Amino acid sequence: MEHEVFAPQTVQADVYFFRMAFRNWNDKTAVNILKAQIPGLRPGVKLLIQDACMREPGTAPISEERVSRAIDMSLKTFFNTRERLVTEDISDILEDKLTSHAVSQDEATRWVLDIVDKPRWEELGLKTDAQVRWVDVAFGLQRVARDDDPSGQVNGIDIFHAIPLKAVASSREVWVNEHLSRWADFSLELLRFHAVDGAHYTMIGPEQVASFAQILIGALKARGI
Repeated sequence: MEHEVFAPQTVQADVYFFRMAFRNWNDKTAVNILKAQIPGLRPGVKLLIQDACMREPGTAPISEERVSRAIDMSLKTFFNTRERLVTEDISDILEDKLTSHAVSQDEATRWVLDIVDKPRWEELGLKTDAQVRWVDVAFGLQRVARDDDPSGQVNGIDIFHAIPLKAVASSREVWVNEHLSRWADFSLELLRFHAVDGAHYTMIGPEQVASFAQILIGALKARGI
């Protein structure tokens, strides 16, 4: 259900989830978004915030820190936001009705289990430990993308590319020619590029999955698979 984040919250829910909603806003605007949720709050209601906070300088791998700070600088340039640290105390910018509470993975898992669609959960055959593993896999894939240092060569590489994130490349052409093309160092044959529909987060979404599957099947057949 769509909702204007600056408008007073009118939807009654048990949990309001903000995923990467504050990183591109300054403190004043972010607080206004949170204050707008107050009309929908009642005892027991939770606001879950998944967002990006920087570690202290020099405490993260250089490859991870370089990318993260470059994104923060871009957001500062375009949206007048600012870099927020994991260790930062934000309690002084919140009103009495709003408090900040950092949660552990166990706490977050319990909250998810409280609000999950139980029939869907049973349909997927998930258990608590399996759900935690999936979270670790999803986070691990992001970490590998930042920190992995590939080596060696394989016979060939097929690359499927969609519209990239603006923070990474300004266009698909830049993404292919200046970034993805570097995989040529690890392939004995010329790289095979496959343009697919959609963007970074939607290339295998419901609207694009059928066309992606067709392109993937064609690439596999071309490889004799």
